[in-house]
Amino acid sequence: MVIEEALLAYLLAQSGLTALVSNRIHFLKLPQTPTLPAVTLQKIDSTKIPGFSADIGAMTRIQTTSWALTYTGVSAVQEQIRAATQNYMNQTMGSTGGVPVKNIELDEGPDSYEDDTGRFGKVIDLLIYHTEA
Repeated sequence: MVIEEALLAYLLAQSGLTALVSNRIHFLKLPQTPTLPAVTLQKIDSTKIPGFSADIGAMTRIQTTSWALTYTGVSAVQEQIRAATQNYMNQTMGSTGGVPVKNIELDEGPDSYEDDTGRFGKVIDLLIYHTEA
């Protein structure tokens, strides 16, 4: 299992988040006519962590963008993502065959508003330190 799939499985198992977005967590972009609130995930980059004789893991940055039709709504979704990932340490993320995660750091990004769609967005980048399969 790759880290993006593990994160998706983990987020879909978080009842506070799914109470708001159901299963509306998408890779890269929202559907053409999305039901909101929703979340998009995008892998930004991944860096190998070198050891003396071999790589000992990786740090993958995955950007989460929460979307809603109100600022209050998008803030509630972002808070659930923060609550689910803040202080996540030394656990296996995802279902059976998941990815061992050492730590997740949160890097909050900009808020946005799209005039043409009326959507509010909030970004959190997750810096996930993990072992690769």
